[in-house]
Amino acid sequence: MGRQWLSIALLLVSVSGIAQAETVADRLEGVRAAVAEGDKRQAKKLLMGADTLMADSNLVLPTSQIALLFYLQGVEASLRRRQDAAMDAWRQTLLIDNLYEWDSTLVADRDQHRLFEALRKEVGSRDEVSPGAPEKSGLAKLYVDGERIGSETRLLAGVHLAQVSCPETGVHGVWADFEEAVAWLAMCPEGIDTTVVVADAPVDDGFGGMGPVFGVPEEAPDPVPVEVTPEPEEAVAAKPSKPAREKQGLKWNEIPPGLYMMAGGGVLFVTGAVVNFAMVNPSYRRIESARTSAGGISRAQAEQVSRQFNVQRGVTLGLLGGGLVLAGTGVFFMEAPIVPILSPFGMGLSGSW
Repeated sequence: MGRQWLSIALLLVSVSGIAQAETVADRLEGVRAAVAEGDKRQAKKLLMGADTLMADSNLVLPTSQIALLFYLQGVEASLRRRQDAAMDAWRQTLLIDNLYEWDSTLVADRDQHRLFEALRKEVGSRDEVSPGAPEKSGLAKLYVDGERIGSETRLLAGVHLAQVSCPETGVHGVWADFEEAVAWLAMCPEGIDTTVVVADAPVDDGFGGMGPVFGVPEEAPDPVPVEVTPEPEEAVAAKPSKPAREKQGLKWNEIPPGLYMMAGGGVLFVTGAVVNFAMVNPSYRRIESARTSAGGISRAQAEQVSRQFNVQRGVTLGLLGGGLVLAGTGVFFMEAPIVPILSPFGMGLSGSW
């Protein structure tokens, strides 16, 4: 038994490692291929959790890649004739990149193209919000939807991908609508010293920066951190402590509810099977043994054994039946055109009636 549990644990660790190695580009390529082939089931499967994969990416994702995720979500919903879901996904596409171009190789329907262009104008007319970026961010670099931002940046209202490139621990990200303040610098577990100001190093070309440029210009060197010494009369600001990383904003949880139901049904069914073999079968053997024994048992003992057997059998049948019903419901929700949805955009049912 111990070896079986060890094997299961090793399998889970292996699967987890494979999943973590998957990149956002790999996932989007798979979704695009499935949509192009009309494989709605595979496209839906690959789209689940893709937004979480983006938020957990260790790279600053380009705007086009983030927008592509929601464009493909809209195409997948359109293939399933879920028009409302397709419109919501395409709104998100145009929120991230209002200049995103329609891909007629995936959807050749002109009516859908005209709808997409109408949504472009609708999203472009939204109010603007501030992402709340701090004026001083030290060596940390802040991004929204793949674009570098500062304290003066304004964005169209809606859910965006906020990412921070930390000097020591790399990139951390969350989905946020900025209605609540995002603790940008707290995303860096190592803590950020905001007294460090990043300045571009000057390049001496012999002409005081006014000379001509020949050939392909070289890339500018990496920014050089400059330590700012406060004035004597000013209070010295204490270096911020190293807070643990806080999950700010809205984190999408796209694990399908049907999967939870299937898992719960499996647990109930297995529990029922265990109760059957561990309790019901021994009770039944005791009853058969009492019937065939020469001496027999008293009436009271017979009633007690029978009552115990009936209770155990009822519990077993309830667990087995409940497990099958719950698992079947989960399978239905995985395949049905109407599914429960929980995301930053709301909670409810999505699909066509």
